[in-house]
Amino acid sequence: MITRIFAATVFVMLAIVAGCQQSPTSPDDPKDSQGTNTSEKAVQDRKQIAIEVRDELFKRLSGRLMEAMSNGGPAVAIEVCSLEAAKIAKAVSEEHGVKIGRTSFKLRNSKNSPPPWAKPIVKKRSDEPTYVDLDDGRLGAMLPIHLKSQCLTCHGNKEDIADDVRRL
Repeated sequence: MITRIFAATVFVMLAIVAGCQQSPTSPDDPKDSQGTNTSEKAVQDRKQIAIEVRDELFKRLSGRLMEAMSNGGPAVAIEVCSLEAAKIAKAVSEEHGVKIGRTSFKLRNSKNSPPPWAKPIVKKRSDEPTYVDLDDGRLGAMLPIHLKSQCLTCHGNKEDIADDVRRL
C-alpha cells in the first residue's frame, strides 16, 4: 500500500517558470531591512510565488474534479482532467505571470511532456520540490502534486481502477 501511495504522490508534477531576472549573490549585494541579500530574497520570493501558484492550480482543479465526481462520477472527472485542466492552468498562469504545466514520468497526454530543463527531474521521480536557475534568468520549479486518496480512483494501479474508468 505504501508503494502505491508513493507512486501516486509523484505521478503528477507541476513545471513552473517564474520570471524576474536574477543576479548572482555576492558579498556586495545590497541588504534588506533584515540583513538578507536582496538577490537571495528575490529567489525566495520567486520560490514562494511558485508554491502559491501550485496551490492555486491544485485548489481550482481539485475543486472542479470533486464537482465532476459528485455530478457524474469518474468518467466525467476524467473529461475535466483531459479537457479543462489545461485551461485552468492557463488561467492561473496568466493571473500570476508565470508559466505552469502538468507533467509526469508516466504521461497520459503527450501535450504534458516536461520542458527540457525538467526532464531529468521528472526522471528521478522526486517527491520534493526542486528549483532550477534557468539560462535566461528565470526560475524553474518542479513541484509534486501530492494526490489524495480519492485521486487513486483514476490515478491508482491499473488493477485497482474500475473497468469503465480504465476504458477512457
